[in-house]
Amino acid sequence: MMRRNYIITFLLVLIALNGAAKDIYVSPGGEGRANGSKRYPFHSIEDARERARDFVGKEIVTIYLNDGVYYLEKPITFTWEDGGSAQYPVYYQAVNEGKAIISGGERLEVEWTDFKDGIYWCDVPEGIVIDQLFINDRKEEMARFPNSIPGRNVFDRWTLSHTAGPDPAYDPLSKERIARWNNPEGAYLHAMHRALWGGMHYRVNGKKGDGILDLEGGWQNNRPDQMHPRYRYIEHVFEELDAPGEWYYDQGNSKLYFFPRDTAINDAVVETVNLRHLFEFNGSMEKPVKQIYLQGLVLKHTARVFMENKEPLLRSDWTTYRGGAVTYSGAENCSLISCEFDQVGGNSIFVNNYNRQITVKGCYIHESGANGVAFVGDPEAVRNPLFRYGPQDYEALDLTPGPKGDNYPSNCRVMDCIITRTGRTEKQTAPIQISMSHRITVSHCSIYDVPRAGINISEGTFGGHIIEYCDVFNTVLETGDHGSFNSWGRDRFWDPDIQKMNEQVANNPDLPFLDMLEPNIICNSRWRCDHGWDVDLDDGSSQYFIYNNLMLNGGLKLREGYQRTVSNNIMVNNGLHPHVWPSNNGDVVIYNIFFTAHQPAVMSRGMGINEKWGKEIDFNLFTTNNRDRLLFASNQCDLNSIVADPRFTNPDQGDYSVEASSPALKLGFKNFDMSTIGVVSPHLKAIAKTPALPEIRIQPDLTPMEAITGELTLWKGARLYTPEGAELSAFGVKLGTPGVAFAYVSNYSEAYGLGFRTGDFIREINGANVESVAGLMYVVESSGNGALLFTLSRNQVSKKIRIDLSDQQDKVNKVLIIGIDGVRPDALRKARAPNMDALWQDGAYNFNARTDEISSNGPCWTAMLTGVWHLKSNVISNDYKDPNLEEYPHFFHRIREEKPHLKSYSIVNWEPIHKILQVGDATYASSPLTDAKVTSEVVSLLKSEEIDVMFVQLDDVDHAGHAHGFSPRSAKYLKAIEKSDRQLGKMVSALKNRKSYDQENWLIIVTTDHGGSGKSHGKNIDEHTTVFYIASGMNVDIGKIDGEVNVVDVAVTALDHLGIGIKEEWNLDGRVVGIK
Repeated sequence: MMRRNYIITFLLVLIALNGAAKDIYVSPGGEGRANGSKRYPFHSIEDARERARDFVGKEIVTIYLNDGVYYLEKPITFTWEDGGSAQYPVYYQAVNEGKAIISGGERLEVEWTDFKDGIYWCDVPEGIVIDQLFINDRKEEMARFPNSIPGRNVFDRWTLSHTAGPDPAYDPLSKERIARWNNPEGAYLHAMHRALWGGMHYRVNGKKGDGILDLEGGWQNNRPDQMHPRYRYIEHVFEELDAPGEWYYDQGNSKLYFFPRDTAINDAVVETVNLRHLFEFNGSMEKPVKQIYLQGLVLKHTARVFMENKEPLLRSDWTTYRGGAVTYSGAENCSLISCEFDQVGGNSIFVNNYNRQITVKGCYIHESGANGVAFVGDPEAVRNPLFRYGPQDYEALDLTPGPKGDNYPSNCRVMDCIITRTGRTEKQTAPIQISMSHRITVSHCSIYDVPRAGINISEGTFGGHIIEYCDVFNTVLETGDHGSFNSWGRDRFWDPDIQKMNEQVANNPDLPFLDMLEPNIICNSRWRCDHGWDVDLDDGSSQYFIYNNLMLNGGLKLREGYQRTVSNNIMVNNGLHPHVWPSNNGDVVIYNIFFTAHQPAVMSRGMGINEKWGKEIDFNLFTTNNRDRLLFASNQCDLNSIVADPRFTNPDQGDYSVEASSPALKLGFKNFDMSTIGVVSPHLKAIAKTPALPEIRIQPDLTPMEAITGELTLWKGARLYTPEGAELSAFGVKLGTPGVAFAYVSNYSEAYGLGFRTGDFIREINGANVESVAGLMYVVESSGNGALLFTLSRNQVSKKIRIDLSDQQDKVNKVLIIGIDGVRPDALRKARAPNMDALWQDGAYNFNARTDEISSNGPCWTAMLTGVWHLKSNVISNDYKDPNLEEYPHFFHRIREEKPHLKSYSIVNWEPIHKILQVGDATYASSPLTDAKVTSEVVSLLKSEEIDVMFVQLDDVDHAGHAHGFSPRSAKYLKAIEKSDRQLGKMVSALKNRKSYDQENWLIIVTTDHGGSGKSHGKNIDEHTTVFYIASGMNVDIGKIDGEVNVVDVAVTALDHLGIGIKEEWNLDGRVVGIK
């Protein structure tokens, strides 16, 4: 799934289109004539940049970097004056990919002299700073204690153990060890957090009088604590220079000492490091740096920055340093393409504060000292920012949704990248780090061999992130209490006191969603963590959709949070870990394959012992036994789940799709493609690692658990039992009346679709008494799947339900389309819209559908109702000048031609739909001109009329957008959506209360015509053209609709459901979406 498309227009295409281009050449070093031509290239990138300013904005400019190493004396900086445009971008491109090397270091010409015991020394230029040393392109270690051991994880010395205690013989802080050192000033102490929540770092300022070190630092963790008792080491101590590959720099005397791996040291290339950054994009919101692309470069030799990592990231466990080898601040539509980041000392890429449409594509990022790619916004853009793990002052809370400003990264993406062995120095880091950012997409990335999470989201601000098709494994190798994916959500609503938070959210259900503009999505990815959870949604993480994931070892942790939907995942050798949930948190966990029972922790802190967990935990497959399945039946979990062998296709080769005969498919599980996970570029695929596949043992024990479930029996996805004694009075029948009751009917179950509800008491089937569950099952099985008439009591009132098990499709197909004008999907998700929520959560949906690029009412409603875009309908505005509606009419016209007996109804507020689009096509049409009147008339018609298809249009949300702003941060706009949701609820309720409803198979489609921004719409931008699509009914494919969804699909889907085949000569642009 790719929700956002940012098109990188390549040079040759643009040359063909524009016919204007300027090529400038650079070669490293050199002397003599230089004019930037291919024959006489400039000798520095700075000279090329200055020359390029004469052409930017006028021509496509390409600065070609010839092969060689470009040693920078200072970072290459770009301002708005250096940027290009969509028509005339600027490229800094290697002539030969991977051969132009940008270095923040310096090559030293030295003569080595034998010192002693295998150690050599040389003089270096006075005053230089040496943060790192490279010998023949290999990064060597400062003299350290204890020494590193090849193949070990923790600080390259230890194998991780969560219970490791002190090891005095190898403790760099022991007085005995410190006594050996003459002057350790300038050394660095690195230690793990006592709880293994990342690392801490200190500069040694000398010794104190009592024989201990004078340390400065330890601020690199936002949950500070003591050092780990074992996992710590010291580096850059002269007396510890005792192993091949170690070095020590005596800056005061300008002498470099090195213990070489072999004696051919005088022939070696010696490089040192001093710069922190290589490229800096220094723009602003008012004057951003635009359209500069770095392509095919190798970036290396930047200094470590762990002592500058001081800024806390809100209430997450993180601090940060704002900078990287490439640093973006105030840039738009800039890209890094096919670049390699080789052993940089700090962050590889840092996207700082305001940035839009930054793309990192096809890159190989490895051996970074800190983060791979970090997106970090400005805490000043956050309402009520707090900076430590601690309580919230709810009385002082700003209840305005969303951020205060725009000073944060948005609509950026990282795609098709290998990011590995980051965090070589700093351990509270990640290959992908996201904080105070919006709509960051991470797609097709292979991420592995890292000390902490592979992907980290520090808080809910500001949501809309998509993690898709990623392969993330070998994570949390040096730390603990984490996952391959980790997130926190300690936003405005969150408090460490779960009861306090519960009370506040109960009083204001909007609290958990104030800081998130949109939900986050984790999908179609593969995860493995052997030292934590595969996916870890920690404190407060809310509004996540987690689906189509293969989790190979650690399972899924959901700590306290709200509205997480977990569906269609496979958790190999593990399962769900719910921790400290609040009451009524809205979580949905369905259609998953679990290998273990749920493993809760401290759930009773936030809810009663037997209280229902979340909104729905059901219809899952357990590979073990009924005890595991029903262990939490008292919490209404998994009453309709099953125990079975999922029948994986070829798990030994990584294919966990299930066979066509798998019982998982009957529950609702759907196979998903596991072959496209990870990087896609051939040269990256050739070097990318993949995770070790676990050994699995599936031997399901189908023994019933009568001690737990009693007479509960599964039928049509519902739970049946035989009530006895005084319990019968609850059903309004006499004591002793035989019958069977529905203990639980989920609205996802087939029984629900047949009309049964929780609490129904079945007395008769086809006129015969039902004595027991076994009797009911016998009647059903012996009926030959024919017609059955159930007589039952519901709410102490007699009711009859007729079903035909042989062919449920005998019901008459009907369609209700409700179009609500001007609803942005992100605002809908922010609003309290329980009726629309119920439809999409039980139906098929896509919140990234598209409307016409001319996002005005006329073109958009026309596209929806005709099934074609404006290029065919010729409707390009609201005045409908010269429309081509005879060739491309309202879909009601197709119905009238193909099935003239069908009754069609059009009830709309916006008059052009009534007067222009459907004139004469509908059986009945009306335009009452207010949403209240539209609702009233629709409710009345649904109650009394024979209807086959109805189109309803509401207009008030659009008016609210024009008056108060199309934005999820506009309170009045959200209120208008919520009002429309209540009106929709009335219509759906009227539909379901039709006398003939049991004989009808309704498809309900809810959608909108356009979005908006500011107080307008009509442009071809995401905010205007992104819409939502919801389909609900017995024939829908429940879940998110994969692939592209457009408003032109509405009419085509409606026609298909009504049994009208789409003719080729109609030349429609839409397709059938969301239904079986």
